[in-house]
Amino acid sequence: MEILDQVLPERVHRNNPRVVKKPVSKFRSKKVKHRGTGIITSPPVFVVLSTA
Repeated sequence: MEILDQVLPERVHRNNPRVVKKPVSKFRSKKVKHRGTGIITSPPVFVVLSTA
């Protein structure tokens, strides 16, 4: 008798399946009001100082 000839029973779904744990930071996440929008409103200003 070959192994492939046997029909396996259906698997039972676990209530708490093993999953990959997500890394959790020990610091709190920033609040929405403290986050930047990512849009630069004005271009940076460069000043050249002459030392000659």
